[in-house]
Amino acid sequence: MTRRLFVLSAVFLICAGHCQAQTEKNSVESRNSVTTLTGILLVSDRRCDEWPADVPKDKWTCPEGLSQWGLITLGKQYSVRGKTNELKQYERRRVTVTGSVSPGPESFMDRFDVQSISSSEMPENQIRGFIEQLKYDRWTEPENIANPTTWVFNFTRPMLQILQAGPAAQDVLLRYLDDPKIKDQIIILLGGLGDQKAVLPIIYAMADRNEARDSDYARKVNLAANLALTNITVGDVIWHHGGGITMDACPDDPKSCWYTWWIQHADTFDISKTVSRNYSNYPSYGIYQDPGLFRSEATVIPLAWLRRVTGDVE
Repeated sequence: MTRRLFVLSAVFLICAGHCQAQTEKNSVESRNSVTTLTGILLVSDRRCDEWPADVPKDKWTCPEGLSQWGLITLGKQYSVRGKTNELKQYERRRVTVTGSVSPGPESFMDRFDVQSISSSEMPENQIRGFIEQLKYDRWTEPENIANPTTWVFNFTRPMLQILQAGPAAQDVLLRYLDDPKIKDQIIILLGGLGDQKAVLPIIYAMADRNEARDSDYARKVNLAANLALTNITVGDVIWHHGGGITMDACPDDPKSCWYTWWIQHADTFDISKTVSRNYSNYPSYGIYQDPGLFRSEATVIPLAWLRRVTGDVE
């Protein structure tokens, strides 16, 4: 049964519709004992611990003692501590880490101290298998359920599996952009793990003014594209990239607005030098999410806890 998502306060990160309880299936988690996990190694766009010592840091931008590293697995997010030079070799990629888990200070997120780390790329045939499953798992379009903006993404389990592949899935996903059955899902997934290579293909895949006027599905495709492109580019073409109050700056023809913006910025766009990608409404999956949002070090809400609070049952 697809579960309705609930946002309980601004300090919690939205949990996807098929998110799992705070358990790991790929290892048995034991506090302060050796644990092995596989997931995406997240890193903050701010990179606070790499700033020169003489550069002042405010508590809002770079809270003291907060790690710039995180790990997002299929069912849980961790705050990561380890050797920066070693972690940088694997940033925003799928990895397998071995280390110890302990409760994080004043946080809803557990801390993971890395002892060893290695690349763990998902094979292309496995990615293709998950993409084929998209055709049989109905995806409900994202909903903005609050003001200021709070998006519910309603990701299905195959979508979460693909996001767990990280950047390695981008080229495979791009080959499916012309599939009308899953175009909307392909676009929203590229928004979580794609880079500048995905921008123009997403724009080309959007519906034009006439298509969007006459088709609900075309409008769904454009909604997915607006979310995806905002996350990748940090461009304020449709909404402010940080969320806030939603005011659609281009409701009638977003494809043309994005195309115009990209023509103006493509030659100088450098995804590694964009401003902080603190797009608070994009989920904590893929390569761009700051670990824990940094303002609250929030994590996905345990499904069992959601059921107790909301009365939602199977």
